[in-house]
Amino acid sequence: MNQAEKREFRAKVLDVVENSVEMEGLEFVGRTSQGVAFKNDDGDVFVISAIAKKEDFDLEGAIEKEEERIAKAQEKEQEKAEKKAKREKKAKEEEE
Repeated sequence: MNQAEKREFRAKVLDVVENSVEMEGLEFVGRTSQGVAFKNDDGDVFVISAIAKKEDFDLEGAIEKEEERIAKAQEKEQEKAEKKAKREKKAKEEEE
């Protein structure tokens, strides 16, 4: 795929995002040079962009790395929840 084809493909992807993303509290604002811009009720701005990667991009490696990151974050949240439960239990026992 040459640069012109990649540019055209990115534009088509952004068209799909612009016309199909519907989330409560998220409003389409417009397009920027970086992508499709949305704003939430708090005024936070989110820009969704389409990136064409080089031919040597390691897709499987990138997916695996992201899955590992998500699993690690879930483990951390689980540990936090367990610690919180222990603290609350200890505090309750100390009250009695």
